[in-house]
Amino acid sequence: METIISASVGTPLEATVVPPARHKTTHVLIVAHSDGYLEAFHEDGAQVHLYSMPESCGVNGEILAEQYLEASLPRFLRSIFWPGLCHTLGRPLSGKPSDIAARQAGVDLLHELEQLRISK
Repeated sequence: METIISASVGTPLEATVVPPARHKTTHVLIVAHSDGYLEAFHEDGAQVHLYSMPESCGVNGEILAEQYLEASLPRFLRSIFWPGLCHTLGRPLSGKPSDIAARQAGVDLLHELEQLRISK
């Protein structure tokens, strides 16, 4: 917060507290297709940069892959490529019919359990 103090001759000091400006959250939806194709959906004002992490094996391979990716990023993206700045983790859900059916069965079960709880 910022405090602004103003005064003029013959008047008492006045202080105004100004809250910090809020940043508008821009939502970005990234859809991963089964063939690896990615689509990014967003409103104006978002810049989305997609890079692929090289394949690796083991901890040392993962470290080398991260170092390679970091070295290949433009400077303005390198400054945000830190674990503490990663706000979204996850894997795309499978689009196989059997996986979709299993997820739907789980949702149906939860709805039935909720109805039992409400009816008691």
